[in-house]
Amino acid sequence: MEQKVISYWMDPTNNEIIITKDVRFFEQSYKHAQSVTIEEETDFSEDYQPNDRGDASLSSRGGENGELEDNQPTTPTDKQQPRRSSRLKTAKPPSEFWKITEVTTKGEDPKTYNQAIRGEEKQQWQQAIEKELSNLEKLGTWQIVDKPKGMNIIKPKWVFKRKTRNGFLERYKARLVAKGYTQKHGEDYFETFAPVARHTTTRLVIANAARKGRILIKADIESAYLNAPVKEDIYLHIPQGLQEYEGRELTKKCLKLKKSLYGLKQSARNWYECLTNWLKEEGFQESKTDPCLYTHEEMDGNVLIYVDDTLIDLPEQHKEAFKKKLEARFKLSEYQDLDWHLGLQIQQSNKSINISQASYIERVCEMFNIPKKTKLTPTTNQRLPYPEEGEEKTNKPYRQLVGCLLWVSIMTRPDITYAVHDLSRHNNYPTNQHWLAAVRTLQYLHTTKHLGLEYKRSETVEINGFSDSDWMGDTQDSKSTSGYIFFFNNAPICWKSTKQRRISMSTCEAEYKALGEAVKEARYLQKLAKELKLPTSETTLIQLDNISTICISENPALHKRTKHILADFNFIREAVREQRDIQLKYIPTNLNPADVFTKPLIGEKYYKHKNKMMTYTHSEIEEEC
Repeated sequence: MEQKVISYWMDPTNNEIIITKDVRFFEQSYKHAQSVTIEEETDFSEDYQPNDRGDASLSSRGGENGELEDNQPTTPTDKQQPRRSSRLKTAKPPSEFWKITEVTTKGEDPKTYNQAIRGEEKQQWQQAIEKELSNLEKLGTWQIVDKPKGMNIIKPKWVFKRKTRNGFLERYKARLVAKGYTQKHGEDYFETFAPVARHTTTRLVIANAARKGRILIKADIESAYLNAPVKEDIYLHIPQGLQEYEGRELTKKCLKLKKSLYGLKQSARNWYECLTNWLKEEGFQESKTDPCLYTHEEMDGNVLIYVDDTLIDLPEQHKEAFKKKLEARFKLSEYQDLDWHLGLQIQQSNKSINISQASYIERVCEMFNIPKKTKLTPTTNQRLPYPEEGEEKTNKPYRQLVGCLLWVSIMTRPDITYAVHDLSRHNNYPTNQHWLAAVRTLQYLHTTKHLGLEYKRSETVEINGFSDSDWMGDTQDSKSTSGYIFFFNNAPICWKSTKQRRISMSTCEAEYKALGEAVKEARYLQKLAKELKLPTSETTLIQLDNISTICISENPALHKRTKHILADFNFIREAVREQRDIQLKYIPTNLNPADVFTKPLIGEKYYKHKNKMMTYTHSEIEEEC
């Protein structure tokens, strides 16, 4: 029998699997040969399309459907040899195209439906699939209808994931999603934007709860998106497993969606509208500063939304009543004390709330197989140089590593913010020395992985900030770097390191631009604090180490050294002189923690600022000490 398909062939001499294409096997000539035809259900054929000439197609040479031409022999003879293709070789498809197997080993998440139901853990995955289909059916997610003519029908996909907690397997999760990239704008989707809470808002809500001695609650709504109805007519192909679950023939049928299935372009927006409409019905008011923050004046409570993660800050006497109202509208899979949020490990008590990312840092080290060496600073005392002409670009996963570092620096580790900022400047063309610098930063994180932020209980509230800038620090375009950090009762609440958009003519101008960024953030914090009913001063103190900048801000001076400063920075004078909601104060450079956001520091200078920012040490390291 002659086969003309992509095949997996087992070589019995060395027990190796050989993947073949564009080759014909004569099974009668070799009794041990076995081939496994790739079924239509595998996902890689949907993501890779052959070109017009048929290169890299799933059929061998012959007709359009991969059938043999009439003049080709169907059995081998002694004199006849299989004809070789004379077609010109073209570029190969992506390497991932051929890395598909029909089964998965234990410990790996299945990539396709076939892998899930044929692997070693097929029973667990089958139960997860049936649970997902049952949940979708109970929520009235779809209606089985005949395939409509002239309508776009979206393809579905199964996504499988082992859910873990503290490194231990918790459950098997199967999620049916839609391939939203096949949707057509103006036909089956229109608006897609859905806001998420700013991380500054998240930290401020956590700090405010710690100040009051409260314990935060997290509410996990089961299949959150599926609670939101869809407004458009959306059709979905019958997913794998549904026909067996329904127990009837569905070949000529499709699904008309009634709810926002995961993967649709508008699902996040629909869910946001569904949840926020319910919160408004319950008496919560939307924040004008952050649309994902909802406050309740009578209960003195707050709800923060980050897609389908909900963080709840309520007095103890209102928690149970709010839970009952939430359960009456949505099905809850979890309603308990907050211990994890967006990858943050959170420890709560009546005295303080601490956040860190030790587990995430460990996973990143394992992901990139980084040697665990002790590093006491995230950088050397030199800025990263730009690549020289002809210098080779590294083939290491530089951007992926920088992305992981960036997430840590944004969430809990202001002490590596400048290091990550410097690394990010070289994302376009990283060299080996840039890769080694990124590895050093990760090794520093691993050395100090138990450091975090601590927000303590307090009767008073004090928000103050620090601002700083270098001058023409970038060796390529001579632009300066701005940095600021704000503290909530001596614990960092927000921070930033950013490259200025224009060249500054003096250190005073560079500092003035950096102060402008800090004033913007200060005003944001003032509005947010007012909505949260925080007993703060109407004036926010910002300290900086440039007296000239303070003089320009407090006095209407205009002379040859300042006349070129753009008007968009002159709102500083308005905030300082007229509205008086910003107060400026001089601080020596060696005491200014914002200095660590503008240049690479090492030794005692770095340790002093790091110790001021990173006030929390994880309990595991305390036990070791």
